[in-house]
Amino acid sequence: MKELLEKIEKKLNEVKSIRNLSSKDFRFKNWHASTINLLRNLPPDFIQDVNDFKKLTFTDTKYHRGNRFFNPLDNTKYRDDLDSAVKILKKITSSKKEAAPQKESKPEKPVTVKKEIKASKKISTKIESTEKTKKK
Repeated sequence: MKELLEKIEKKLNEVKSIRNLSSKDFRFKNWHASTINLLRNLPPDFIQDVNDFKKLTFTDTKYHRGNRFFNPLDNTKYRDDLDSAVKILKKITSSKKEAAPQKESKPEKPVTVKKEIKASKKISTKIESTEKTKKK
């Protein structure tokens, strides 16, 4: 989980370098595809955020605005959706940071108990083995 969180944070940092690109630029497409692949590895708790990210189109989808290679409205939509993507990724990373300490604090108590049990078993087996050697 920590590795995934770090990778998502790296994607957040990469947004600065792709902000002035367009949705048709290969560097943006590469960032977008790799980010979606990262988000697929998240636990089911984040399904809503992942779906919200997938719904972002980064291009103006109105058919009547023309199909020119560069449409100024695409740039506006691209930046708006990029801002939305940043918000979604920040939400995911912040919720993970909050959830991580809670999950780590709960299992600590049972782990110490298990260690005590294992330690007591080792002691008892050592005692038995020494008793067997004494009887011989």
